[in-house]
Amino acid sequence: MNDTHLDDKPQQPQHFRVLVVDDEPAVVTQLSDGLRVLGYDVLQASSVHAALSILASDPAITVVVSDVRMPESDGLGLARHIMNERTDSDAVEVVLITGHATIEDAAAAVRARAVDFLRKPFRLREAGDAVARANARATARRRKIVLQKQIEQKLRELDSQPSGGIADSQARPDALAASLIPHDGENAHRREVRAISHALRTPLVAIAGGADLLTRDVEPSDLRAHEHLGLLRNGIKDAIAAVTLVEELKQLDSAPPAAEPADIDAAAMLDSILRGLQAQGGLGCLALLPIAPASVLLRFRPEDLRRLFTHCLLSVAEWAPAQSRLRIGWTEPTSSTAALSLQVVAPDGVAAPATPAPASALARTQEGLRFSIAERLASRNNATLQSHGGGDGQMTLILHAPRGTAL
Repeated sequence: MNDTHLDDKPQQPQHFRVLVVDDEPAVVTQLSDGLRVLGYDVLQASSVHAALSILASDPAITVVVSDVRMPESDGLGLARHIMNERTDSDAVEVVLITGHATIEDAAAAVRARAVDFLRKPFRLREAGDAVARANARATARRRKIVLQKQIEQKLRELDSQPSGGIADSQARPDALAASLIPHDGENAHRREVRAISHALRTPLVAIAGGADLLTRDVEPSDLRAHEHLGLLRNGIKDAIAAVTLVEELKQLDSAPPAAEPADIDAAAMLDSILRGLQAQGGLGCLALLPIAPASVLLRFRPEDLRRLFTHCLLSVAEWAPAQSRLRIGWTEPTSSTAALSLQVVAPDGVAAPATPAPASALARTQEGLRFSIAERLASRNNATLQSHGGGDGQMTLILHAPRGTAL
């Protein structure tokens, strides 16, 4: 597992517990400590037997993160036991971890109904996101049972009251169900997206593991075979990343904002995210030109702005040609708005034009999934995100956002 910068952590989870299971003390300690840094309440177990004992005594556990391969009994067996023996009222979801993903492991994970499948090495952020998804699923299953019990109780109460007739007695249960169970189309949509994402991601991870195994069988001197397998691994990695981004984009479409806008020191937040990405190597070979000190206050939802900055920077880094440089600038075009520009400077020092380039086969290719997510985040905060250029190794992203009231 790789560390992640603290500014890149998911939203703080509501109170629930995560159980991490692995027979290697160093692994279980590292992952547990990392999840605690992200704000999760974590318990540890060194065996399947210990995990089952802890699960039986602690109903607050909604997620189990387990290694697939352990000497005494494996994580697949643990997952099967949990999914077969526990009802929706005490639902627990399982995230499986493996160092050597194979097609057989992936198929077994699907049969065991594991909610996610992480392949070592993985980033702490990936583990945190998997835990968040698993908890959302377990919580939804538990909530469904609670609502059903509430309906049954209310119906019993209504049955004990005088009725206005047969028609009234038939109408009341429907009205009651409608009042207790929200029209949950948005949550249903999110569950469907997560299911699709999981179905696509799991076989891709298994194929990546197969490529790793093939690499070990190839002679070191066979450079061409290593090159081809490297292309395969990178392609699979990109496909997995695309699945994750599609999931995030569709959830963003269906989920209302979780917080109200606030005044945020955007320059300080951007600087913190930049430092985190540089430390992780997320900016690749993109060099950062000096930034003039600035203190810019934006009116924005904090989590939305953090995600927007992160996606914009990663989008630029993924798109920029080798040896390019990134120039960051803040301006205040009006008394009510501020503008951020992320400008890719080509190796020869020529920057992108200030107006959109004419349409061409090379133009606007930077508007990928990350740009789409950032654009949606901007829109729901009364801001706009535009891209200029896109051809000949030049590109600029410009964010116009409402200014805060006071520093």
